Amino acid sequence: MRHRPPAAVKAFEDGIEPEVVTARIAELKSDKEEALLTQRLARIPDLTQALRDASPEVKRQAFDAFGLRIEFDKAQRRIEIAPFDVIASQG
Repeated sequence: MRHRPPAAVKAFEDGIEPEVVTARIAELKSDKEEALLTQRLARIPDLTQALRDASPEVKRQAFDAFGLRIEFDKAQRRIEIAPFDVIASQG
């Protein structure tokens, strides 16, 4: 049985520019990663109402458990919720 080369090698042998093949491989990997992320995010329950109804202490525990920080801009009446590392690196 003859060994079949990977599709990328075949594309190179057929004269397709390596940059085109490399870009397409990166695009396919990105699509696959995005699909995986979408699947994982779909498994996270919607806690909107539960957090709305929760006591401040329970909210604090939930945000701490997820490593989230909340910033409130009183002048603009804006709330930002983000991972702690994102806010810390911007400050």
